Amino acid sequence: MTREELREEWERRIADFKASGMTRVQWCKEHGESIYKLKYWCIRFNVRLTQNVLIKCSWRHLDRFYQSVCRPLKLFKGTF
Repeated sequence: MTREELREEWERRIADFKASGMTRVQWCKEHGESIYKLKYWCIRFNVRLTQNVLIKCSWRHLDRFYQSVCRPLKLFKGTF
């Protein structure tokens, strides 16, 4: 297979991957491909690999945690 044929083949595979809506791992398992090859060719073709996923965050106050864990550091003057 020539370089051009290989490039065209991977262009088709990446188009299939993008259209499938599957994760990289799922697509690679189904098609018997290495996830590293898919990542390589996606980077080569400048295809965005991450999906826009909203992550729900909740913030907590850590004052009590720091009071119990972080005690003042005592320094002693002297030689070692």
